Amino acid sequence: MNINDTPSILDLMPSEADINECVKQGKKREPDCQNHIKVVELVGPNDLLVCGTGAYNPKQYRVKAASLTLYNDTKSTFEGKGVCPYDPFDRVVSLLSVDRNDSGKSMIYTGVYDDFLKTDPYILRQPLFFSTHAKTVPKIKTGTEPDWLNRPHFVGGSDVGEEALFFFREEGKYCLRPEKKIFSRVAKVCKSDPGYYDMYWISYQKTRLLCRMPGDHEDFYHIEDIAEVDDVFYALFTKSFEEVKASVVCSFNKNAILKSFVGKYQASCSNNGRVRSSTQEHSMSGSCGVFRNQNNSFSSMYKNENFLMEQELRGSNVFYIKDVVYTDIEVSSNISGQNDTTIFAASNGGQIHEILVQFPPSNSVSRIYNIFYGTEEVRSLIYFRDHLYISSDSSVIQVNIRCAKYEKSEDCRSDPKCTWCTSAGCKSDQTSCSNGSTDEIRSKKVDIKINLGSTTFLEINQTLPNSEPIL
Repeated sequence: MNINDTPSILDLMPSEADINECVKQGKKREPDCQNHIKVVELVGPNDLLVCGTGAYNPKQYRVKAASLTLYNDTKSTFEGKGVCPYDPFDRVVSLLSVDRNDSGKSMIYTGVYDDFLKTDPYILRQPLFFSTHAKTVPKIKTGTEPDWLNRPHFVGGSDVGEEALFFFREEGKYCLRPEKKIFSRVAKVCKSDPGYYDMYWISYQKTRLLCRMPGDHEDFYHIEDIAEVDDVFYALFTKSFEEVKASVVCSFNKNAILKSFVGKYQASCSNNGRVRSSTQEHSMSGSCGVFRNQNNSFSSMYKNENFLMEQELRGSNVFYIKDVVYTDIEVSSNISGQNDTTIFAASNGGQIHEILVQFPPSNSVSRIYNIFYGTEEVRSLIYFRDHLYISSDSSVIQVNIRCAKYEKSEDCRSDPKCTWCTSAGCKSDQTSCSNGSTDEIRSKKVDIKINLGSTTFLEINQTLPNSEPIL
């Protein structure tokens, strides 16, 4: 796919009335009072569900996928509350699920702030606004008490069959320590959950996620992003204080995450700050099958009052680096045809680091790409079909990461996943060289070593062949 091959443009500018109302509320005309697109979901082969902030008045749109045009009916535009945020700088998690839902219909799951003042965070499920059952199927959501969600920052999610997973960080504290901390979580809801009184999740559970740099003794790294490859979630954690900056990537197996929701719930705090005894494991803990073949009278008899699991889940360390803060990651497997795993990480300085996963885990960066002029911040990073799509506030750039893009042997050899064949050019697989070992020049791995405790920053001014800017 080449993003220059799509000439269609859909103008979804907010109305002047919405902009003026936004400005009256104390927001800036730019960037606050514009329509920042936060959600794009493909609904079947023909439709796109698009949602934007709408100048602090969220709007949903039903768009024809082939032509990028709105439908000419009353169902083409609808209120976007609960689907995308008001604040353009908020992250939202959206999952479109077409099966195993309680209603039997397609539903959208979101982790989002649902109000102007950002006091109402929810993980919720609702029907598509243009569906025939939009007015008959109720929304199911988390409650407003902080035990459900306490000032969360959503970073990612996944539809894993019978469950929907949400990754986020939130405020919390230990019973015997008054100060607040930030904890990284993964939460689960059952897609077949009929809801407590048709309003609140019955199946909602959450587990603390732990990830640290080797040698560290604290786990207060904040989850920033996730990437999913097969049955593994790669999670980016960062630590950013005045004097300490670090980024760590840990992997979490999907089955280990689901297993973490089976067991006892976390002990709660009494009014005097002491720890109460841990609650016993509930018979519904971790299981979504219990909701099958049940009616709503069953759901109204039960409401869970504790959501955090007692057992924490520690990830396997994959990569770590000090003095660099990453904001987004994408992960690709088997780019070179040798069952390797490659991480692409966006730094807060606007660069892309390419990292070959090694065991034991290392702090070795294979390549650094300078994507934008200056230090423009990367807003989004997506890997799709051997290309990276990188967006900033001003442009989107498509970068070909296949080895075949290199025309010169020195460029090919500088990429650790590539091999230069004297007769066939740059290849990702050494066996592709037509005359075997006598015809190949193996790639020389170029690593950037950043030692722990060092403040040295090394840079490669990498030319990006076959990159396509869209302004």
